[in-house]
Amino acid sequence: MTVRDGDYENSTLIGKYCRTKSEIITSTHNHLWIRYVNSLAARSSGYSPPLSLEARYTSTDIGKRL
Repeated sequence: MTVRDGDYENSTLIGKYCRTKSEIITSTHNHLWIRYVNSLAARSSGYSPPLSLEARYTSTDIGKRL
């Protein structure tokens, strides 16, 4: 799975994940671009690995206070 910080395929890369445990991913704005690709070898053998994706959104106001 590829995760980018933004809403486009060419946004800044946050990371590429394969067989990893849950982890917190932080974006600088309110968009994440995510691509999940199932391996061709797994599909051709009839096996489809389970996809589990859980997203939780927390907004933090880091702007200047007057």
